[in-house]
Amino acid sequence: NDVQKINAAYSIGGAKMAMKTVSNLLNIPVKYYALVNMGGLMKLVDYVGGIYVTPPLTFTYSGFPFKKRVRQHLNG
Repeated sequence: NDVQKINAAYSIGGAKMAMKTVSNLLNIPVKYYALVNMGGLMKLVDYVGGIYVTPPLTFTYSGFPFKKRVRQHLNG
C-alpha cells in the first residue's frame, strides 16, 4: 500500500481521486468540489476577514517570520 500526502490525490488522479480520498478519510460521501487557484484562495481568505494559523515550527516565508506555536492572523 503506497502512502502519499492527501494533496497528492489531485495531482495523481484529478478531482475524482481527490474526492474519493477525502471521502475515504472522513468516511462521508463527497458529491461536489470547488477548484480554487492560489489567487482565488487569497481572495477567499480576505473575504472572510483573514484566518488564524499556529505553525508547528519556526520558519520565514517571503520575508515574513512565523514562530513555532505562536498564533498569527493572515490575510492577503
